[in-house]
Amino acid sequence: MKKLGENAHPFYFELPPQQSPASVTLQPGANDGGKPCGVDYELKTYVADQADGKTHKRSTVTLAIRKLTYAPEEPGPQPTAEVTKEFRMSAGTLRLEASLDKEKYYHGESIAVNLLVDNNTGKTAKKSSNLSSTSG
Repeated sequence: MKKLGENAHPFYFELPPQQSPASVTLQPGANDGGKPCGVDYELKTYVADQADGKTHKRSTVTLAIRKLTYAPEEPGPQPTAEVTKEFRMSAGTLRLEASLDKEKYYHGESIAVNLLVDNNTGKTAKKSSNLSSTSG
């Protein structure tokens, strides 16, 4: 602290662990407009003659802070969702199941969704759509 001068004052700052989400930035896709959206933190300090004094740009310092969350490599259950639909005037059900191949994904990883369609209605499905989304 000596080399910073007599007006340098040490301080400590901590983000509350449970109340503050981890930093993340969502980049817009190729067909999206606008700027990236996300959670970031800034610590802004300034020098003034009084505590409620006017801040000037030349006496203000801003430090960007990124809060990271550690995710251990323990395998967990793969997320799965299922829906069953019965139709009037038709026997049987239509079941759709979607699952991911793992519980956690990291930035930049591709996410593959496995779909299972179990059509026990005796009718032919006339419409089907395939949704594919990539970002990068």
